[in-house]
Amino acid sequence: MVEEGRFREDLYYRINVIHLRIPPLRERKEDIVWFMQHFIEAFNRAHPEEARRIDPRTQEALARYPWPGNVRELKHAVERACILSPGPVLGADAFFGEGQDVGAEAPTSRPLADYLMDCERDYLRMVLDQHGGHMTHSAEALGITRKTLWEKMRRLGLQARDEP
Repeated sequence: MVEEGRFREDLYYRINVIHLRIPPLRERKEDIVWFMQHFIEAFNRAHPEEARRIDPRTQEALARYPWPGNVRELKHAVERACILSPGPVLGADAFFGEGQDVGAEAPTSRPLADYLMDCERDYLRMVLDQHGGHMTHSAEALGITRKTLWEKMRRLGLQARDEP
């Protein structure tokens, strides 16, 4: 950005003191379980009436998953599982969907675009459910326009409810 003239060179050298390389989660599998437990504990502190814990077999499967979105993807997966799981034990279905063989490798052979589309669809469904299917309120919560929400829903095959 400095070379393109979009960032001040003197400012770059002021903040460029230490270079830190934080390896991705796929290179530090031992951290995955720690992060999972941390995110579940945070959820449990915020929602003590809905305390969650993770099934050990599921924990093993999640530790094998490469987490291309790194810690943020893991955090969102844990939060989604805590919110959508009907019971206190988070099983494979909460993370991978129904029918996933937990003993098998985590689903890494899917194209990333398909995976991201499924995540977006699930998230939009969750926000729409939180707002009773009301598109205007859901769009506001998402920080997008109603038209953008409608276009995303159409692209993802989601149905809108009629609003007054």
